[in-house]
Amino acid sequence: GAGNSGDIGGFAGGGTWGDGGGAGGGGLGGAIFNHRGFLAMTNCTLIGNVAQGGRGGDYDYGYEFTNEGGSGYGGGVFNLNGNVMLSSCTVASNSTIPGTTTFISLAWTNLPTGAADGGSVYNLAYGNRIEDGTASTATVTLFNTILTTSSGGTNDLVNDRFDGSHTNTATVVFSGNNLVASYTNLFGAVSVGSP
Repeated sequence: GAGNSGDIGGFAGGGTWGDGGGAGGGGLGGAIFNHRGFLAMTNCTLIGNVAQGGRGGDYDYGYEFTNEGGSGYGGGVFNLNGNVMLSSCTVASNSTIPGTTTFISLAWTNLPTGAADGGSVYNLAYGNRIEDGTASTATVTLFNTILTTSSGGTNDLVNDRFDGSHTNTATVVFSGNNLVASYTNLFGAVSVGSP
């Protein structure tokens, strides 16, 4: 999350209201976080994992709110600029939980201020490659795979793209017979086939 100077957080990180404490960091990948790698799993089961955003830090100056909580994405798998292949897998009953902010004006109450989504899988093409500044790619391929019964967000599968100076590519490929209870493509990310 952001530092203590009224900054906006990076992807999944909370922002700050002003001086006095940092914001919550993102919780990414409850079971697996894949960054620029190649992950292939066959006949696997990922159940009961949690990706939880961090809590925002307290103000020291008597303000009503602490800083924003981070977001929780990818309860089972978070894929960042990498390649994931799931074959005959079940990714179910995983959770994403937003980070909280403490409201102290009336009573100490934790309020969720981060976001939460992609309970089974979150696929993200983010920024550009550090080596040469070219576009980033993120690909998830599903073959005879089940993504379902996630809690805490709207979708079991999120396919997302956040460009740097070049246009990135985020792709989900549905192959064979897949069961995906809910999914979304964000900001120009694309799906090939359908569950």
